Amino acid sequence: MSKDPLHYRAADLPDARRLASQILAALGAALSPGAREAYDLLQRAWTLAKPLYVEVQELGLRFLRYEPQRDARFPSLYVVGRAGQGRKRTKKEPAAPGGGDVTPGTGGGAAPGINGGAAPVTDGGPATPLPA
Repeated sequence: MSKDPLHYRAADLPDARRLASQILAALGAALSPGAREAYDLLQRAWTLAKPLYVEVQELGLRFLRYEPQRDARFPSLYVVGRAGQGRKRTKKEPAAPGGGDVTPGTGGGAAPGINGGAAPVTDGGPATPLPA
């Protein structure tokens, strides 16, 4: 991409980082003390939980390597956190609070992560039920 003079400028990456920092600073300044504490706890929990889930995911994918549905059982947390990626609701199930197509037990929602990226928030349950 760096050889494309039309769509690439050497200053793009530093500019993007500077703008992201300014956006996060502006958003952080608007947070109440309680919201700031909750956001800090979210970042800490994500930092601890993500590496653990990745280990479980890799182990599960390895053990179920011959099963066609293994990716559905151990999805990426980034995929689970995207709106509209949960299982479809039946007519009896209410919509999840905050909108989106996420139902209990499937995870969902996205919160700003460290360095300004989207960090999915899950409820800790598996995305699909494991067989009995």
